[in-house]
Amino acid sequence: MRCFKVKKVFICVWIVVLCITCTLKNVHAEDLNLAPNSASCLLMEATSRQILYSKKEKEKMFPASTTKIMTMILLFESIHDGRLKWDEELTCSAYAASMGGSQVYLEEGEQMSVHDLFKAISIASANDACVMVGERIAGTNDNFVKMMNEKAKKLKLVNTHFMNATGGGVTASGGEAILQAEFVRDWFRACKKEGIHTCLDTNGFVRHYDQIIDELIDVTDLVLLDLKQLNDNIHKNLIGVSNKRTLEFAQYLQKRGTKTWIRYVVVPGYTDFDDDIHKLGQFVAPMENVEKIELLPYHRLGAHKWETMGEEYQLKDVQPPSKESLEHIKEILQSYGLEVKY
Repeated sequence: MRCFKVKKVFICVWIVVLCITCTLKNVHAEDLNLAPNSASCLLMEATSRQILYSKKEKEKMFPASTTKIMTMILLFESIHDGRLKWDEELTCSAYAASMGGSQVYLEEGEQMSVHDLFKAISIASANDACVMVGERIAGTNDNFVKMMNEKAKKLKLVNTHFMNATGGGVTASGGEAILQAEFVRDWFRACKKEGIHTCLDTNGFVRHYDQIIDELIDVTDLVLLDLKQLNDNIHKNLIGVSNKRTLEFAQYLQKRGTKTWIRYVVVPGYTDFDDDIHKLGQFVAPMENVEKIELLPYHRLGAHKWETMGEEYQLKDVQPPSKESLEHIKEILQSYGLEVKY
């Protein structure tokens, strides 16, 4: 009798298991869509290194983060070999200071320790810090890129090739790049085919909105838009033309949802009045496509060019803004919920 009960329980459990098994549907990795918004991805089990899921994992992309990781690997090796020390102070070159994109806004001649540069690279993904470290380790940025590719070969990264130390792309600047809109469009199209990030640096002085302008913005990943002054009277006096077309272009980018960084040059006595800063904040605040405002402090590095041409430099008596002034402007703009850097 006892044996019969055990068999009965066993049969019941077995029937339940069969029922559950029959209702389960086999799910294959290729049927999943784990990362619908990614261009490519790979999921690996760490211990066995078994690939659990992948999508276009061998397609060549333009991964800035991988570039920063390789920069840090070479930095660690230099520390380990004694060729570099954490407390060593490095000096920012003109080339490093010229880097766009993510940065910590180092100026030419400014010094920073290797330890702090490492934090800037790992936390802020700072392009200027990457170039400073690369120039110190290899002498020049080009030599550092060669070191990166040599290291990639040693690590058997057969689908990886570095073109620079920052992972950045190309920027069409000026003069005014939009004056050659058709050429820049074709150039950006070619870059996009190669997976290269595209950036348009412009003051937005567009006279006619036509198909070429639309197609140019279609292949533009980031717009750096220079807003010189929101007060039109001061803008005319400072630049020689109205700011009307620039503001219209900003609104055009807003409607299209194009990622934009606003750049505002702070010139004491011309663009640092509280009322005008408030106007800037009010204008930009509703624009969800604007990621941040970059305050660019006026400097006198170009004054000698005027002297060379025999022209009078009309801002010769203007001094660069103080840190206190920049902080004040930053606080005003932040009061409108905007991210502000300088």
